[in-house]
Amino acid sequence: METNTNSAVNVDRISALPPLILHHILSFLSLEEVVPTSVLSKTWKQLCIYNVPQIVFYLKSLHVLDLGSCKLEPPRRTVTLSSLRRLCLSFVYVEDEVIRDMVAGCPLIEYMNIDNCRGFKSLELVGLHKLQEIKIIFSSNWT
Repeated sequence: METNTNSAVNVDRISALPPLILHHILSFLSLEEVVPTSVLSKTWKQLCIYNVPQIVFYLKSLHVLDLGSCKLEPPRRTVTLSSLRRLCLSFVYVEDEVIRDMVAGCPLIEYMNIDNCRGFKSLELVGLHKLQEIKIIFSSNWT
């Protein structure tokens, strides 16, 4: 009787490795090589998403903030992006309260681009008298 050894070939053993080892493996790749790995599995996708440092919420002299493939945690205190004019978020996980607090802390914002972001259900734009343009793009392909 012949046994089927092909079933062992289909097992994803790399995703079972600890995150520290997976990060070490990814450190040998260029950014262009790392990004496609995010479609391999949920494990690989989570490795490509990083938490943005809290200090970003308090950079008073920042004019442009362009973030991608990351997660924005709730700010620990009032957002003070008082000089921010352009906010671009692409493939960012951001909850309602975070985006609300960010927008409230950006009184001079002129341009916003929200591209395939997840986590928030509503976007309230109040008191943004300088806002000239907003682009919101959602794709069902990104989960």
